[in-house]
This record gives sequence, structure tokens and C-alpha cells, in this order.
Amino acid sequence: MKNAPRLIENPVLTDFLHVTWFLPEDEKQQVEAFSGAPYDPEKLAISLYTAPGPKWCLLTSDNEPIVVGGYIPVGVGKFESFMLVTELGWIDHGRAVTRQAIRIIGRMFHDYGARRLQTLGLANRALARSWYEKIGLHYESTLASFGAKGEDAVMYVRIKP
Repeated sequence: MKNAPRLIENPVLTDFLHVTWFLPEDEKQQVEAFSGAPYDPEKLAISLYTAPGPKWCLLTSDNEPIVVGGYIPVGVGKFESFMLVTELGWIDHGRAVTRQAIRIIGRMFHDYGARRLQTLGLANRALARSWYEKIGLHYESTLASFGAKGEDAVMYVRIKP
């Protein structure tokens, strides 16, 4: 059994760079669909690292970053999430990633005054959609032809209890 990864707050740019270099293909495709540009791990890492809002990272016992995530403010009490997980992060630590995501959602409401958390994903990513529900998000809507090539997107939310 693998040691559970540990949570750190305020990750550094190299954590973001490491994770963006080792994303699964479907994550890269989603980034391309929402950005309209070819996948560029450095540009994505810098963009998310410099975005406002709280950020976090999961490190393995060998101090290898496997997840970077955060919440970008999009209005008063409203945050849009991002979370990037390396392919091996999902394979080796999927349950721990899920547990930490649930804890962080709770902290957003308690520590950061969130009243709405939202996540945007491609509609055709069934596994991601089922995971959003597993961490307590609820389907809100489909955004038809939202992606750069006309891909449909879905919005999942969690409202302050």
C-alpha cells in the first residue's frame, strides 16, 4: 500500500510545472478545448500559479507533486475550481486525492467565505463527471458548443450548506 500524499498550501511554480508535464491525455484535451490553443504545460502552469485565490498541492512521500489545485474567485463568494492530477497520481493515490478534495471543499466554505463553488468540464468526460458527484458537486447545466471546436461543457456546483 502506498503512503498517502500530504497536503501543502501555497505550492511553488515547480509543483505546477511538474504536474502539467504529466497530465493524462483527456485533461490535456480539456485544456485545449477551453483555451482554444495547443496544450502548453509551461503556459498552463504559469497561468494557474499566478491566478488569484487559494492553491494547494499533494506531494508523495518522495516529495513528488501529483496534484495541484485551487479556487479562482469569479465574484463575491463565488469560486471556480481547477485541479490537475498526474496520470500516476490517479492510479496510485486516487482515493487520497478524493478525500483531500472533499476536505478542501469544506474549507472553502468555512475559511474563505465561499457560497458557491463551480467546476467546468467537458460533457463527454463521464469518469470526471462521476467524480465531481463523488466529491459532493451537483450537475447544474450543459453549456452547448462551449469549447473551441464546439464541444459541449457541463457545470457542476456546490452551494454553501
